[in-house]
Amino acid sequence: MPTALGLLIDQKSAYKNIERIVRKASENGIFVRLDMEDSRATQATIDATLDMQARGLENIGLVLQGRMFRTPSDISQMCETLGPKADFRICKGIYLEPREIAHTSYQGIVEGTNKALDMMLESGAYTAIASHDLPVIDHALKSLESRGLGPGKDDPRHDNPVSRAKGKGPGYEFQFLLGVRGNVRRSLAEKGHRTRIYLPYGTKWYEYGMRRLRENPDVAVHVTKSLLFPWTNRR
Repeated sequence: MPTALGLLIDQKSAYKNIERIVRKASENGIFVRLDMEDSRATQATIDATLDMQARGLENIGLVLQGRMFRTPSDISQMCETLGPKADFRICKGIYLEPREIAHTSYQGIVEGTNKALDMMLESGAYTAIASHDLPVIDHALKSLESRGLGPGKDDPRHDNPVSRAKGKGPGYEFQFLLGVRGNVRRSLAEKGHRTRIYLPYGTKWYEYGMRRLRENPDVAVHVTKSLLFPWTNRR
């Protein structure tokens, strides 16, 4: 996460830390995605992504949150600057934000996420669809189909192929947390859609889990389901 690299403490030092990681990743053919945190870090994270791109590091992408009112304008800004090289992950956002700057109802968050998803796909950007919400997944499948995107197809949005990082899909992919919606993930993968699993690990796993729960208690529902029904999620 960008704030772990000092983004809200000293921007200049944080950029050096981020560049060191992204440059080393580039040397090894690895793509880096800057996670999005709460609204205090939104603009700084966007600026960091654009700064790395300006330094010639194209193996970096950004996460944007469907719940935030500002997300459509952020998409426009990124696409205007980066063109088809823009690389997004769209998620609804785990951080609970004030109603003055974000959707707070489930329906509002879903609609905001779907709108952002459509904008990303329409712009020609690479779009990682990171949602466990069936209304978002269903909308994404329809949106992909309407643009000629799908398994085994070249990206029809560009006359000339856009160079993407190793392991990328044809313009899009689906992403899931390990242990959540395993049946949906398997179904998408079996149909040929590129899928990716978010796998946090390390000695601080308990602290990480508790932080996620503090940020959004709704996560507890998914955790409980994965514990009660592990056979549906862990394959």
